[in-house]
Amino acid sequence: MVKLLCAPDSPTDFKSVYVETSLRHEGSAITEKSLLQRIRNKGKVVIKSHGGSGKTFLTRNIWLSMFSKPNGMFPILIELRGVNFTTKLDLETYIRASAFKAGGITPEAFRFFCSEGNFAFILDGFDEVEREHRELLEAQILELSHNFPKCSIVVTGRPDDRFSAWTTFSVYSCLPLEYERFRELIGKAPFDDGAKKRFLKVTTEQFFIGHEEFLSNPLLALMMLITYRDNAEIPRKLNVFYENCFMALYTRHDALKEQYRRPKHLDQEDFRRVFSYFSLFSYLKQKPQMSESEIRQFAVKAIEFSHANISVDALLDDLLEAVSLIQKDGVNYTFIHRSFQEYFAAYCATKVLTDKATDAIDAFASRPMDKTLALSYEMHPDLVANGYFVPRISDLNERGIIPTPTKKQQRYSALHSSEFAIDHYFEKGSIDGFTTSWGPNSDLAQVQRAFDSVFLTGEDEGKVADLTYELHQIASKLSEDIHKSTIKSDLKFNISINFSESEVRVQMVEPSHYKRTPPLISKFLLDLKQSTEEFASELEQLLRKKNETLLLKADALRKTAETKSVRLADEFGL
Repeated sequence: MVKLLCAPDSPTDFKSVYVETSLRHEGSAITEKSLLQRIRNKGKVVIKSHGGSGKTFLTRNIWLSMFSKPNGMFPILIELRGVNFTTKLDLETYIRASAFKAGGITPEAFRFFCSEGNFAFILDGFDEVEREHRELLEAQILELSHNFPKCSIVVTGRPDDRFSAWTTFSVYSCLPLEYERFRELIGKAPFDDGAKKRFLKVTTEQFFIGHEEFLSNPLLALMMLITYRDNAEIPRKLNVFYENCFMALYTRHDALKEQYRRPKHLDQEDFRRVFSYFSLFSYLKQKPQMSESEIRQFAVKAIEFSHANISVDALLDDLLEAVSLIQKDGVNYTFIHRSFQEYFAAYCATKVLTDKATDAIDAFASRPMDKTLALSYEMHPDLVANGYFVPRISDLNERGIIPTPTKKQQRYSALHSSEFAIDHYFEKGSIDGFTTSWGPNSDLAQVQRAFDSVFLTGEDEGKVADLTYELHQIASKLSEDIHKSTIKSDLKFNISINFSESEVRVQMVEPSHYKRTPPLISKFLLDLKQSTEEFASELEQLLRKKNETLLLKADALRKTAETKSVRLADEFGL
C-alpha cells in the first residue's frame, strides 16, 4: 500500500496505480523488464533522475517483482535517508538492522548469506543523505559491492557526477513519461472521476507536447491534476504551478468536505510566510526528513523570524493536519515531496528575506540539481540576476574560469570557424614552395589566440604555433618525392581540423580532378594525414588538461558556496 499526493488521507494499492517506467542506458531506451533481468543477474545498478520522476515507485516495483519470484535472491529495500539518524554511519550494520531488526540475524550469518549472493540490496535515495555523509556512504556502497560480488545492488538518487566513477555499476536514467503513459497514470490515479475526465479531455497530445516539462514528470502530472480541478487551467511557469498546488492543499479539506471546515491557526498569508522560513531553514540544514526534536527546532526558528502569533504545537498541527505539507513517516517527519521544500525555500529568499536574500541564493547555487535557483529566478529575476549572476560572472571572468558571454562567443566562433589548410601547387617549369595557412579568411596568429584563450593554460602558450610549424616541416619533407617526380599538374588538397570542448577531429578532402589518384600522391596524403592526426592528438591532450583545470576550479567554487550555506545557517542560529 502507498499514499499518493492526490489521495493523502487513505492508502492505495500499489499495483492498482503503478505505471511502468522507461529507462535509458548508454544512449538506448531500456524496458523495466530488461533492467530487472540485469539486477537478477548479480547486477550493480545506479538509477538516477530528478525529483518526482518515479525512482521510488520503481524501486518498490523491483522489490515486489523479486519478492514474488525470488529465484534464490531475497530483495532488501532500504531508504537511505534513515542513515542521517544513526550515530555512526555503518551501511552493512544499518542494512542488517533494518531488514532483520535487532537480534534477527548475526553479523556472521548475514555476511555468509551475502557471500552466497542471497540478497539484492535496493538502496533508495542517495541524494537524501546529508552531504557530509555521502562520501563515506559512497565508499561503503563500493566496499559492499567489492566484498559481496554475487549480490545485486541497486542505488537510486538525483544526478550526481560521482556515479560515473563507480566502474562496476551500470548507470540508468528514468525517461520522462510519454503521452500514453501520462494518460495511463492519470486514469489510474485515485481521484475525482469527473475532474480526471475533464483533465484528460484538455490534455490532448498537442497540449502535452506544449506542457511536456510538467506533464512528463509523474509527480508534477498528479499535482497538476489537483490544481486543474481547482483552477481549470494549467500554468506555464513552475513557480505559479507550485503556488497553485499550495492553494489546492490549503483549501483541500474545505473543497472535499462540504459539512466540515478543519480549523487552521493561521490565515493563508501568515501560514505561507512561516512555512517559507521553515522550509528555508530545513533546506539549509539539508533536512528533507526530520526527527521530532529537529522539526520542533525549525518550527521555533520559523515562528521567531516570521513574528507569527502561534505556538509550536499549533504550527505543527497546521503542517501535519490542516494543510498536510508535512507527513509523519514512522518516528520521523518528511515533506510530502522535496520539491515543496525547494519551492518554499526559494519563496522565502525572494519574497520574505531582505538583507540575507543574496546569501540564500548563493547557497542554492551550491546544489545545481535542485530547483531552488531556477524557482528563485522565476519569482524575482532582477534580484537573482543583479544580486547573484552579474557579480559572479564578473568574478569568474576575472579568475579566468569563464569569459564574458560576448567574448566567449567570439572566441569559440573564431576557433570553430578556423580551418587548417595545406595548399600545394605545381606549375609547368617551376615548383612553388609549400604553404600552410588557417582557412581562407584567417591567419595562424588569430587561430592561436582563439585556441589559447578558450582552452590552454599559461604554460602552453604558443603550442599551437609550434605544432603547426612542425606539421608544416613534416609536410614539406614528405612532399620531396613529389617534387622529384614528373607530375606537373596542379595539385590542391585540404586538411581540416575541427575542435570541440575535448576532442580534435581530422578530415582530409583529397584532390578531385584525378580519375585515379597516382600512387605517389596517395602515399603522400596518407602519410600526411597520419602525421596530422598525431598533431591533433597533442592538441586533444591540451584540451583535456584545460577541462580538468576548469572542473577543479568549478568544484572549488561549489565548496565555497557550500561554506556560505553553513555560515548562513549559523547566522539564523540553526
